[in-house]
Amino acid sequence: MNLTDDDRAVLAYYEAHFHDRLTERGVKAANWALLEATGGVAGKDVLDLGCGYPHDVLRWAGAARSWTLVDWCVPALTKALVVASQAGVLVNTALVDARTLPEDWREAFDLVICFATLGEVSVNRERVHLGAYRVLRPGGRYCLTVPDREYFSFEERRGPDVCGYMATWTREGLEVELMTAGFAVREINTTLHAHLSAWVEKPAQTGHTPVRVDEVQERDRSGRFKPRGARR
Repeated sequence: MNLTDDDRAVLAYYEAHFHDRLTERGVKAANWALLEATGGVAGKDVLDLGCGYPHDVLRWAGAARSWTLVDWCVPALTKALVVASQAGVLVNTALVDARTLPEDWREAFDLVICFATLGEVSVNRERVHLGAYRVLRPGGRYCLTVPDREYFSFEERRGPDVCGYMATWTREGLEVELMTAGFAVREINTTLHAHLSAWVEKPAQTGHTPVRVDEVQERDRSGRFKPRGARR
């Protein structure tokens, strides 16, 4: 993986504190409620980007056709395999940067989830959305949560801050990012955990071509990217 110094700082922090935070973080109930509201996971090939602490996943993974856990933190994936084995649940794991998903995963999944992961990515966060679009089958769904800027103060700094996030979002900024990647935005809400939750779809039939990363050149003052020529 080609990681920046900022990425390495975040990775080192989570690897060092992984076992201390096993019970602290997990996937919150609001995230699973979002999945239920958008059709659940039964019979689907699911990709979990930035799976983190995997114990909450197992009550869902058994219902899916397949469940692939992606993280760049080795202890997280190691724990996932141990816990899954103990529970008798089959999962796939991949030590992969969510911004550079393998090419042979194109249109391999029905559902991509990315819960509380993007705020920990230092640069090129738009590549996560573009990757999710590429690996989803037409009509597939992408569910995600990001830190809400209204609730988290954010200063330009490097390394995980007191809340563990390197970026926060506004509702409007998140919507622009997802639409630029090619998704049809279905819903964006504020959760009880000071995050924005969203679910979007890859159109089943579309003439839209996602904006290439190298075409997304303009950024506003917050660092959010926007389409070339968009109003400031």
